[in-house]
Amino acid sequence: ETMIARVHAMTCGYLTAPLEMFIEGGAGEVRVPVPCFLVDHPRGRLVFDTGMHPAAGTDPLGRIGPVAAIFRPEMGPQEDIRSRLAALRVAPRDVRFLIQSHLHFDHAGGNE
Repeated sequence: ETMIARVHAMTCGYLTAPLEMFIEGGAGEVRVPVPCFLVDHPRGRLVFDTGMHPAAGTDPLGRIGPVAAIFRPEMGPQEDIRSRLAALRVAPRDVRFLIQSHLHFDHAGGNE
């Protein structure tokens, strides 16, 4: 039996931070996307990482604390994981599996 899965890459906001936080010896700042993925698989839908919580875009200090001074989040009203999934016509209840690469705020903030 052949199983075909579709992978949907989504951007759930952006972070601007000193380049040295990503690359040793880096100078200046860099703006990076916050990626999340939906895997549409015959055995069930899977989300890999959930990005930032929506409040990270509207109240960064309140949501992620002092780290917001180093990693400055940008997140539009439709850039959270729930909105990205809705654009693909997927409700959170339709997701069978959730895999987290790690638990930093920019990878697990959308778990809620």
